[in-house]
Amino acid sequence: MAGMLLLLACWTAFASTTFFWREDTYEAFSQGKREGVSLSRDGELSLAPKLELVADLGELYVWSMASDAEGNLYAGTGNEGKVFRISSDGKVELIFDSPEVGIQSLAVDGRGTVYAGSSPDGVVYRIPPDRPPSVFCRTGKQYVWALAFGEGGKLYAATGPGGALLRVEEGKAEEVFRAPEDNLVCLLPDGDGGFYAGGAGKGLVYHVDARGRTRVLYDAPEREVHALTLGNGGVLYVGAMSGEGEEAQTRCAVYRVEGGLARPIWRFKSPLLLTLNFLQSGELPLLVGTGKEGELHLLSSDGKRHLHLARMEGGYPLCALEVERGVYVGTGDLGKVYRLERAYVDTGRFTSRVYDSGAPSRWGRVMWNARSPKGTEVLLRTRSGNTEEPDETWNDWSKPLRKPGPITSPPARFLQYQIVLRSDGKKTPIVRKVVLSGVQANLPPEVRALSIGPYRAERGPGEGQPPQPKPRGVPAKRGVFLVRWEVEDPNGDRMSFRLLIRPVGEKEWKVLEDELTAPSYVWDTETTADGEYELKVEASDLPSNPPDVALTGERISRPFFVDHAAPHIEAEVHADGHKVRLEGRVWDETTPLKGLSYAVDSGKWRVVLPEDGVWDSREERFSIELSLEPGGHWVVLRALDLMENAGVRRVRVEVRPPRGP
Repeated sequence: MAGMLLLLACWTAFASTTFFWREDTYEAFSQGKREGVSLSRDGELSLAPKLELVADLGELYVWSMASDAEGNLYAGTGNEGKVFRISSDGKVELIFDSPEVGIQSLAVDGRGTVYAGSSPDGVVYRIPPDRPPSVFCRTGKQYVWALAFGEGGKLYAATGPGGALLRVEEGKAEEVFRAPEDNLVCLLPDGDGGFYAGGAGKGLVYHVDARGRTRVLYDAPEREVHALTLGNGGVLYVGAMSGEGEEAQTRCAVYRVEGGLARPIWRFKSPLLLTLNFLQSGELPLLVGTGKEGELHLLSSDGKRHLHLARMEGGYPLCALEVERGVYVGTGDLGKVYRLERAYVDTGRFTSRVYDSGAPSRWGRVMWNARSPKGTEVLLRTRSGNTEEPDETWNDWSKPLRKPGPITSPPARFLQYQIVLRSDGKKTPIVRKVVLSGVQANLPPEVRALSIGPYRAERGPGEGQPPQPKPRGVPAKRGVFLVRWEVEDPNGDRMSFRLLIRPVGEKEWKVLEDELTAPSYVWDTETTADGEYELKVEASDLPSNPPDVALTGERISRPFFVDHAAPHIEAEVHADGHKVRLEGRVWDETTPLKGLSYAVDSGKWRVVLPEDGVWDSREERFSIELSLEPGGHWVVLRALDLMENAGVRRVRVEVRPPRGP
């Protein structure tokens, strides 16, 4: 903390451009952490309903639930295969300890007899209210996934493997139909003596009418149809999931099936959708439980409104049931039963994601848009630090604000806010938008690279001509340079640039060009004397800051030559019959030589190497051996320096004819 305070003490200037951090959407708020807070699809934060623990059954899983006419709740569990009764006054009683691993399904008839479907032996047990439990039917399957009563009070079972729908009687199981997939995992009476069933493996939804005729109602893109529920007007809702696996996009979805047509009304990036219930009260009647994160959602019947209701601590929803006294949720991992209350929690907290301002910053104000009915309250506080993840080096939470105002957290790079919602339980405050502002500490621009090279102009097509392939570039004019630089400003400020020049060895810089706005400059060196120079570029963030705040960064180039003069050539001719030798030297007063070539009588240019084999000095010697026909000849020598300056020398050579015998 002391090091951080020392850093803050050194900051003397802040940039003038204010930045704003705004959160007012579901996507933005969903990146934060919620405790007792719900989030709607419209991006509204509110208090979550109370989720009261009704019973801790001491099991790992509550696989199934059912209720009787007296208001008693029954829970089937695993991994010990037990059935519990939870009375209306909260009393928990073990009524059956089976030899099975799990009680996957429960159903209660009008006389209060409980039927329990089990795994892995696929037995249906009967638990009368006044007699000991007994085996009702051995199905011959491993799993009895779902139980439901049909027309005439007959009991039906969805089973697997084999995907069979069975009519179950005492000591007898009759197959009604067999699905083309491994398991039938959910079963729902259609209200007309038939059933809807969902399969796992192909993700099919089946309808079996009262006569036993079966048809596929919908083929979901997901692998498993795990939950079915009926809404108002007989509308069918289908909960489907992809299941856990290695797919790039695991998902679950809710479909609305009406008039023989199915359409998705909600999708979620979770591999599991385990519960789906149509509630008889509330504006958002569809209750959905997803994922091992233990999330509960509420949807409108058309899916256009969505409320991320709560995240269950220490478990995930496996089953849910609405009875007269409320909505109950059974969980996995910690085998508990909760009741979803109509009242709100007293206090909820939303902690935002960490905001990175990109540089040390001074904070401005925080504003929020909220509705706070009487008996409710919204508080907001902030904290700041210089590490990406909050740790012990961060500043403490500020004093909470009850209305928008200045952010009092010390300057730092990172900022986080927390909203505290409070209520008397009858109503909830709603937060729709949070906006925080700040200004970065002004940091100097950084000139990362500076290069100087010959300027090559691009030829464009002539007027009226079609576009031509882009040429490689041709020199626009000898002695014209293209100066380029790369610059980055940590604050993202607009830049202006200044170019300066000095001869190598001197201290004083002279301004070459000022008030440049582009990171390049075409420099014509015609008025610059030959010699070795350095360039310096200065980058300033003055266009975005007041003069007393603006900062500069600079970079000096490597030494380079300005050379307008051509190389000099000296040559002597030595002739011996038709054999001719040209000897001489080439020199340049400023830059090293690049090469020498010659042409005889306007013929092709031919390359010459210096005596030491490498053109790399300002003076080199050369020798050329020629074999020429008798008569006069012109030999043209052309020397180039590194700046492409060309020096030319023409030499007259006379070759005498050989003497007669």
